[in-house]
Amino acid sequence: MLETVFDLRGNYINYRDRVKHTSPVIPCLTIIGKDLFVMEENLPSHTEGGLINFYKFRRIYQLITSTIHYQQARHRFKKHNDLFLFFANLRGYASDELDIISELIEPHK
Repeated sequence: MLETVFDLRGNYINYRDRVKHTSPVIPCLTIIGKDLFVMEENLPSHTEGGLINFYKFRRIYQLITSTIHYQQARHRFKKHNDLFLFFANLRGYASDELDIISELIEPHK
């Protein structure tokens, strides 16, 4: 299910559609960050006439306010003890450990 939602084809169209039609939502901050980066890099801040490009700043504003809305919404999730224990006992990995695991999963050629 998550593989379908976070399929990157179509610029994450499945995720974006799910967010529009689901409540409450835990937003994917990496996609939001990507969107902000793309807007900043691809949309000029000023028009050819030297005026402020309100289209760019309106899009940035809409993205930021929707993210703030997600943070302020009340979530009433049921506590799943198995899942809670899994994350409570999840250990972190050092960078060198992650390199070894990455090499095992996807060997460099």
